Amino acid sequence: MRRIVSYREQNDLSPLDALSAVLDNYWCSKPQNKGLCEQNNQLHRSLWTTIRGGVAVLVNMLYPKVVADEKAEKRAAQCAICPFNEFPDKGAFVSWSDSVAVASIGKKKTSFHEELGNCKVCTCVLKAKVFYDGPVKFDAQQIQDLKSVNCWQLNLPQE
Repeated sequence: MRRIVSYREQNDLSPLDALSAVLDNYWCSKPQNKGLCEQNNQLHRSLWTTIRGGVAVLVNMLYPKVVADEKAEKRAAQCAICPFNEFPDKGAFVSWSDSVAVASIGKKKTSFHEELGNCKVCTCVLKAKVFYDGPVKFDAQQIQDLKSVNCWQLNLPQE
């Protein structure tokens, strides 16, 4: 962490918010470190969120609405360092639904593909979400959480 902070200071770059949390999440998500970290990293997705996300994925598959690769790349860069980017433990159903979401973008990938997990706020799989160009719906708490990191998702049209 000191090396990252030092590098950014030497190159006149702004400090990264929540760097410690991002690094902890990254290291704890590595397969070789599973079980070594003391954190509850279970993805909690309500039934309503699952249904709403499933409908959005199906609509996206039938009527693809994706952004340009350059825009997805900028979004992915922001998500890769976001403290809400997590690599949670998932049950079989959530893993399957996330794989459907990733399949909905075909072979599209950003250079941050392996560094993107799920958004802790909306539970979306970020590998696919960074390409999505359709409307989204957040509750008041989610909007407040996303405002805290100036999330690009708040710039998408709201349903």
